[in-house]
Amino acid sequence: MFSNLSPEQVKQLIVVIILAATPAVIWFIVLFKGRKTSRTPLILAFFLGTLTVTPLMALNYLWLFFPSLDVYKAIEQNINEVHFAAFITLVVVGITEEFVKSLVVRSIDLTKIKVQTINDAVKYSILAGLGFAFTENIFYFFYIWQSSGLVGLIFPMIFRSIFTVCAHMVFSGIFGYFYGIAKFSNPIMESKLWMGERSGFVRFMAKFQNISESKAYKELTLLKGLFIAMFIHACFNFFLEFQMLIPVIAIVAIGFMYLLYLLAHKAGAIAFAGMGRRSTMAKTDTDVVLELLGMWTKEGRYKDVVDICQRLLMRDPDNKVVQIFQAKAMDAQKLQNVENAFGSLFRDSDSREQDASLRALIKQKVLMEMLKEKQSPLPAPTGDQAVQPEATQTGPSSPPSNPGPTLPGPSLPTPGSSAQ
Repeated sequence: MFSNLSPEQVKQLIVVIILAATPAVIWFIVLFKGRKTSRTPLILAFFLGTLTVTPLMALNYLWLFFPSLDVYKAIEQNINEVHFAAFITLVVVGITEEFVKSLVVRSIDLTKIKVQTINDAVKYSILAGLGFAFTENIFYFFYIWQSSGLVGLIFPMIFRSIFTVCAHMVFSGIFGYFYGIAKFSNPIMESKLWMGERSGFVRFMAKFQNISESKAYKELTLLKGLFIAMFIHACFNFFLEFQMLIPVIAIVAIGFMYLLYLLAHKAGAIAFAGMGRRSTMAKTDTDVVLELLGMWTKEGRYKDVVDICQRLLMRDPDNKVVQIFQAKAMDAQKLQNVENAFGSLFRDSDSREQDASLRALIKQKVLMEMLKEKQSPLPAPTGDQAVQPEATQTGPSSPPSNPGPTLPGPSLPTPGSSAQ
């Protein structure tokens, strides 16, 4: 595409590269400004993402020289219904693009940098999508400029810089989350077993492949993340192909919220890399505590789980299973508080009336107790505090029929009293 360019086209290409780089830089700053993280692995992930277009271009050139291998042409020739043929084609596009982008986080994990947390996998995947979108935009912008002129480039440039770039980052980020879950499948699977959440399908796949349940869980999680990313990408491409912008924007928004939902789990921030220190607790004691944590988690006693985890981590700070229990309990506790607060806004009128009546009764009871406290006589002074009144008259042994509030100080004489 860029072969035999004229001097004018070279200038246009330079402008196009600047236009494509601008949203990439802005997104990078928005995502990572102020975050305490090393820039080297982030830049590496972005750079590798820019190279992911290369295998796709090589595949297109391969089909150019070997038409019999062209999947797109085979779909066009064998499927008559236009929309279905377009959807199948775009599914293939989404599958190939997401598979190639997924190689970035896998490659980084093989270096000395490695993926040390689930959030690391998400960050590297997001930057791989950003790098891919940057290179893809160069091709799109240059092609649109050549076919529609600079004025025709304005709207596609704005749309792709915002929504298409964001879509690629979201799709890749979703896979990155599941990649992190799969990488650290051993402690995650162990925590699920302690809570009695053993999956029958995982157990079946483990027996079918003659592998451990953690290994089966890892493979299924990888496939799940890749499938979700590919499916959302294919739907995005399909609606974009037919200029259905509202569904396109909706897909990006829903995918973004789904990624935020995944990232909201604090378990994603736990560092799993390294062997850590050896536990100071005996394994039997640890197993007993883990069994207790699993039982309490199922019963919804999240506060107790958090407290026990905090105490256990003081003895065994590198216990990943306990860290996951604590993170899940904290997430569930916060979610429970949010649900309670949210549900209180939608109580029916009867509940609100009952609450108002209950508050009125409580208020009335408090007022009555305060009035009773004011009307009660003071306790009789004892010891040195007893002071004889200076009056020469004393009152009767029984109080008046209509006494007023008791006042401090000496008693007042009453009529009919005799002087002593």
